[in-house]
Amino acid sequence: MQSPKFIILILVFIVLGLGGGFLYWFTSVRPQELASGLASPAELCAPFPKVEDEVSCEEAVARALAQYPGTVWEVFIGPAKSWVIDIQLQRTTDRFTRVEIPIDVKQKR
Repeated sequence: MQSPKFIILILVFIVLGLGGGFLYWFTSVRPQELASGLASPAELCAPFPKVEDEVSCEEAVARALAQYPGTVWEVFIGPAKSWVIDIQLQRTTDRFTRVEIPIDVKQKR
């Protein structure tokens, strides 16, 4: 018969192993799976028709990615009639890993 201390020690190692596995999953594996399932900028811009003399969705995304390289998660028109592009940054800074960039829709080219 095993001693209770030995059984508790084994259970602690099992819990630590499971905790480490979950931590690895949520920090390494899961973000890559989420990113691989994202829509392309063209797909994200499909619901927004091009309007003459206005900045198109595709143009706004290109400008945002030129300034902040990364993965586009969401594109929408904000309350101030500006494109809002939500980007997961390639290189994170000390302050943030995602950034929303507003680009005025009526901006002259």
